[in-house]
Amino acid sequence: MTARFLSDEHSVTIARISHDRVRRSPVGFVRAALRSGSRPVLDLLARAVTCGEHELGGLLEYLHDGDVPTVWFDSRRRAAFVCLLTALSTDGRHGDAALAGWSAMQRARGATVLGETAQLLLAQLSLHAGRDDLVRTVLATGQRLSPTVRHYLEVDLANPYRREDLITVRPADHDRWERLLGEPFLAAGLQPPTVSAAEATLFDGLSAPSSAFTAGPLVSVIMPSYRPDAGLLTSVRSILGQSHAHLELIIVDDASGPGYRHWYDRAASLDPRVQVLTLDHNGGTYPARNAGLRAAAGEYITFQDSDDWSHPERLRLQLRALVRDTDAVGSVSEAVRATDSLTHQWLGYPPVRRNASSLMIRCEVLSQVGPFDRVRKSADSEFYERIQHAAGPVLDVPVPLAITRLRAGTLSRADFRYGWMHPERLLYRESYRHWHRTAADLRMPADGPRPFPAPAPFLTPPAEREPVEVDVLLVTDLSAGGVDLVGLDALLDQAGAVGLTVGIVHQEDALRAREKRPDLEPEVLERSARGRCELLAPTTPVAAQTVVVPDPQLLLTRRHPAPLVHTNAVLALIRVPATAEEVLDHLEVADAAEAAFGRRPRWVTTTETDRAALTEDGFGGLGLLTEELALLAEDVGMIGEGAAEF
Repeated sequence: MTARFLSDEHSVTIARISHDRVRRSPVGFVRAALRSGSRPVLDLLARAVTCGEHELGGLLEYLHDGDVPTVWFDSRRRAAFVCLLTALSTDGRHGDAALAGWSAMQRARGATVLGETAQLLLAQLSLHAGRDDLVRTVLATGQRLSPTVRHYLEVDLANPYRREDLITVRPADHDRWERLLGEPFLAAGLQPPTVSAAEATLFDGLSAPSSAFTAGPLVSVIMPSYRPDAGLLTSVRSILGQSHAHLELIIVDDASGPGYRHWYDRAASLDPRVQVLTLDHNGGTYPARNAGLRAAAGEYITFQDSDDWSHPERLRLQLRALVRDTDAVGSVSEAVRATDSLTHQWLGYPPVRRNASSLMIRCEVLSQVGPFDRVRKSADSEFYERIQHAAGPVLDVPVPLAITRLRAGTLSRADFRYGWMHPERLLYRESYRHWHRTAADLRMPADGPRPFPAPAPFLTPPAEREPVEVDVLLVTDLSAGGVDLVGLDALLDQAGAVGLTVGIVHQEDALRAREKRPDLEPEVLERSARGRCELLAPTTPVAAQTVVVPDPQLLLTRRHPAPLVHTNAVLALIRVPATAEEVLDHLEVADAAEAAFGRRPRWVTTTETDRAALTEDGFGGLGLLTEELALLAEDVGMIGEGAAEF
């Protein structure tokens, strides 16, 4: 047995939080940990499970050794243990340990004690680890899995191509798997897809029979593409094989370069209904979609990603929904996620989802809402919500009408994992929803100024990105109902009075252990919209003259990854504590600031009264925030003058 140890991030301040408090709301703590990547919050859960004997490091050793005390999942601690394993399951570094924990709990208590998410994670981790026996145990004993989740676990178990050690696949095994794969389509009244194993990937071997008809309105299908492979032809063929054949397919080559021209030539040669637009500069999916919109001639317009597969009935069924409901302005359908090998598991996620790229709209909607936002990602969500605010309802067609490709390294895959969304996407979503709520006119301009701010990396190609430069970077919790608006306005006023620019990074206070992700305070979004400050994601590189931390305790719930901030100074605000819980371990905060920003903090306060009281208590050398900002303004002015002279 290896030695047990405490986490190297052990925090005296955080250790004050009682085990009982964590055990009373373990879901809140684990969701906060998933959102923030905070190791100390996971330490709190580990301490609650082990009654203070171990933080996460020690608990992980037990899990890796397979020596799991059953007392950790007795009735008093089980919920905290399940929550901790949930967090470990979606962290690629600890998947093996999580599987060991789930397995130990399942052996001792049975899968019936686990909730739906826990059963799903146990089954998915087992499948990825090649433990088909555990997957079958969950399917046999876990009664909380939805029928859809259960079915696609059975499909993946039956997939004979999943095993790399098999040289040949028996036709009977292929046929059985193919029948299971097609069952949801049959249940929806559709012809099931078949799979040829002779193509580049199993995904590219998908096909389904179609009886084409040419009547009805023209549908424009817009397919943006960048540096494609054989998946482009798979996607194109699935559109050309639609039963609603009165269509045009506009493929937009987003400046892929001459090395990819042959793929576009092959696609165009498949059918005269295909046209290829080649852009001069790479702008991303949504500017490419806008180019397609300008070229579209259809009465209805829809979209398709360039490596996905649509069932032959997709256009017909989505169009039928719109024809039947004249008040609706659009429709979307469902999709099944699948890898190149046609397996369906993404840790924590069900295999079927609403397919954002399936959106079909009446062409006149564009006169009400304008084009897509000219950002590099997430604009499909903004467009979808904007349409519903400004034009009318979008119908759900609850039928699996596409299989979308699940590939590592894609923008969407990298920006999501169970319980977590990339902070830049969150910031973008908050900003566009504020615009939707407050603007009288929701038409997106085709060019010119955008109507709401977006994170800097959304606007600039990766190769051209430079750090965002601000004079003052405020790191604080901007959650609705939690942010000190009076203090924020005072700082913005003080900074503005001396000509300093202010950026703000939202850092959720994970110790508040909120189950639901808190929205940003609308008043802060309004200040950003008016240009008083710039909201920045912690993943956005920032060059700041000075970082200001109004609540230094936030630094103690260290984030992963750490903020990408280069700064010359860190100012930590200190106040006269009203309770014992508000007393900070200043050395601990200083260490945390140095770990996050590479600088130990200078302590400042906001009022002369607090400075006098704290000085009387022996806290010497305190500055006032207003004085520090004034000095910074002088330094910034001198730097500007020097640059001008140079």
